Amino acid sequence: MSKQQAPKRSTQNISISAQNTPMKTEETKITKNVKTPKTPVMKESGEDMKLDEIYDMIKSMMIKLEALDKIEERMKTVENNVMEVKKSIEFAHTEIIDLKDETRKNKKWLNEAQARIDNLEETNRKLRDSVIDLKARSMRDNLLFFNIPEEENEDTTQMIHKLLEEKLEIQDATRSIKIDRSHRLGKQHHNQR
Repeated sequence: MSKQQAPKRSTQNISISAQNTPMKTEETKITKNVKTPKTPVMKESGEDMKLDEIYDMIKSMMIKLEALDKIEERMKTVENNVMEVKKSIEFAHTEIIDLKDETRKNKKWLNEAQARIDNLEETNRKLRDSVIDLKARSMRDNLLFFNIPEEENEDTTQMIHKLLEEKLEIQDATRSIKIDRSHRLGKQHHNQR
């Protein structure tokens, strides 16, 4: 209800009220002393009193209608606020769904990456074990000699056979001990190794 409609209603109410009010025959009545703010002190008939009551009732109704108009405006404001909150919640809900989907994808990717890392670590461990085993096998028949003087253009196999025969007193080491490979470790030094 708007404030423009209120005067129309009051006019309609007055005309309907005037039609429905029973008319009294004109008789002389005793005047009463009635004090109301809007009416004269002396009343000549009950009809004037009824009009004052109607006026007061209409005035009261107008005040109530204005209060209802204010309540209606507040309700519209509340409805608008509720709609804005609803839109905000829907947006937040959509964002949450998107974040959940993204989190789910990230978890899936993380699980796949973790599985690949575990697989690579297992493969690396197996390769490391194989390398260690191969080194151990290749070193099984190896001998290391230390503190043997180094010479230019030396034949290391011949030096080892000579060492075995002279120092360890193994007779005929050149024929009885087969050496597949022999070499010095590291760079050539002029000092003893």
